[in-house]
Amino acid sequence: MSLKCCISVPFMMKTTQQEAEKPPTSPTSEAWEGTGSKDSKEASGSFLAKPAVALFLLFWALMVQTMLTSGAPAIVGPVLERRFGFTTTQVGALFASIVVLTVVIYMPVTRLGRRRRPLFLAIGLFSIIAGSLLYILPEFVVPYERSTVSTSESPQLCSSSGNASHQPCDGEPTAGVWTAFFLQAAGRALMGFSSITAFALAVAYLGDVAGPQRSSTYLGIYFSASSLGPALGILLSSEFLKLPADLDTGSETAPPGTNTTGAWWLINVAGSALALILMPLVVLLPEKHTDAEEHETEQQESRSFLQGLKTIVTDPVKAMLLLAGAIDSLLPLVALSYSFKLLEVLFSDVDFATYIIAGLVVPLGGAGFLTGGFVTRRLSIRGTIIFCMVATMVTSGLFPGMLIHCSETAPFAGVDTLLTNRFSVNLITACNSNCNCSRDIYQPVCGENQISYFSPCHAGCNESGLNGFLNCACVERNRTATPGDCPVAGACPDWKLPVAATFYTLLAVGLALTKSPSAVVLMRLTEEEFKSVTVAISETGKLLTMLGVIPAVGALIDRSCLLWNTDCRTTGSCLRYQRDTVARDFVLINMGFKILSCLCYLGALLLYKGDTSEIQAI
Repeated sequence: MSLKCCISVPFMMKTTQQEAEKPPTSPTSEAWEGTGSKDSKEASGSFLAKPAVALFLLFWALMVQTMLTSGAPAIVGPVLERRFGFTTTQVGALFASIVVLTVVIYMPVTRLGRRRRPLFLAIGLFSIIAGSLLYILPEFVVPYERSTVSTSESPQLCSSSGNASHQPCDGEPTAGVWTAFFLQAAGRALMGFSSITAFALAVAYLGDVAGPQRSSTYLGIYFSASSLGPALGILLSSEFLKLPADLDTGSETAPPGTNTTGAWWLINVAGSALALILMPLVVLLPEKHTDAEEHETEQQESRSFLQGLKTIVTDPVKAMLLLAGAIDSLLPLVALSYSFKLLEVLFSDVDFATYIIAGLVVPLGGAGFLTGGFVTRRLSIRGTIIFCMVATMVTSGLFPGMLIHCSETAPFAGVDTLLTNRFSVNLITACNSNCNCSRDIYQPVCGENQISYFSPCHAGCNESGLNGFLNCACVERNRTATPGDCPVAGACPDWKLPVAATFYTLLAVGLALTKSPSAVVLMRLTEEEFKSVTVAISETGKLLTMLGVIPAVGALIDRSCLLWNTDCRTTGSCLRYQRDTVARDFVLINMGFKILSCLCYLGALLLYKGDTSEIQAI
């Protein structure tokens, strides 16, 4: 269920195929070989030379990698919006930034790393540590409120003589936002290096050390970490978010009345510590010599790249399968990246979102991935294409289930009541026009009239009481207000949560079901000399697609925002969404991609002229 899974399948197939084609070898030739030095020869008989030890170390390396790059960001994304004032579009760009470096260095690293795999695997772990440090650095260098804060613990009240609790803006209000964004983007990009080593190189390495008979078992165990890692990242992050952001003082860094962020950065510290323990052990794993035949294959791949690209572009069946495969790899990543945000917006229940994603979506998505691979082994090329097309159609029919959500929240004065038009925000009206209220301090209150207000000042309240605010000019009944948004009775009936959980779970399985078959069928149709080139082109295309689509989905969610937070007249994160629009747009964009994928499979099926009973080896 992550970006890295789309890298894994073709390399697993390629490794298995290469193992099957190897001539029988003597037990001596199967033994580990070092670099030729005395120390390396001694290492060949050491504890680290055992294949099971290599599997154990690389399994945990993959757990750390997917925990920090796929699991934790899904739950931390909405927190970053509150902490740094990011929009959902900016958070989407952060998700996609992990692809930037990967696209550039993917092919060079896979080629250079073949002869030094333990070293490159250790460098991948180091990139996780260095990237994590950059990623969490803004928490300690960017102030919580960049320019406008309350100078006292008292709420913002109506004051006709001027708002004494409001400071004028100093400096550039967006400097902190962009500092945080670029530091975190650089950290994510650096962590992207580990995506290549953890899948492209680690898969080949495990295939070699396990041997033809055990490779499937070893790789199956290894890939299970790509589902367990994100689930662990989500669960740990949800616990860390309950801790105070400032662990030294035991209190939140946020000023009173603002949304708290929790210790979101602790997951990266914990993951980096584990990576630091694994790194010296991984680099000491023994490596086999790369023989002349392997070197010759690398040179042949270099010369045949353009020719391999031509075979894909000029073959409509391969081109359609390549596009369908890119979509099938993209949608699970989009779902994981925004699922927590989506559930938080649609149901306003963080615990429910955590349970659905970590307990159901991620693990069962991994089960769907394995099921698709199992089914593929028993189908012909034509049968595999039909399976992908049918699975895609069924999954498309499940997306309308995402339209289920809790009812819209209570009316918000100046946003979706008669004070103004629904999509035109005007928080100032006759009852608070003389209060000098600030838009930079969000302190929602609920009036006795069951209407929410941006702050006590916007409700016209000029006095604080023990349980709320008094003398509120904008509140018709009793003229009182209490902190927080107004609750809505019956907004989320008991049946909605379990039904929504069922749909999200089925979608997770459906989205993962075609990832392996779409990659397998493309490899079956590819000539032997172009398989490695096809893998490189396929993965690069998928990564480029992710780079563009993920931020675009974030922008689509931002389009549904009714009320933006501001800081010195600069737009920050969204405070209030229109749930109907969020659900509808997310369903439409996913269904659109799935329908396109289905059409690609249909086109490939109609144009494919092979034997219907043929099961071609990969």
